[in-house]
Amino acid sequence: MLSAALVIIYFMLNYWGVKLFSRANSVITVFKFVIPGATILGLMLTGFHHENFGESSTFAPPYGWSAVLTAVATSGIGSRSTVSRAQST
Repeated sequence: MLSAALVIIYFMLNYWGVKLFSRANSVITVFKFVIPGATILGLMLTGFHHENFGESSTFAPPYGWSAVLTAVATSGIGSRSTVSRAQST
């Protein structure tokens, strides 16, 4: 009789715990989308300059475009670079 009562208690505790976790997860998920979205929107509204997206004759990388492209091609996530990933395909 005691074991049946404990099983019922554990079942109800698990059931309520899952419901609570589900609600908490939903709230956290909303915050994970709302906060970054509001940050992006706020930064774009306060500091967006359309001139940054046009062709400008005054912009020149100090070491040339080859240095920029080398940095992009050799930077990778982890220890494998983009070049080695391209070679393996």
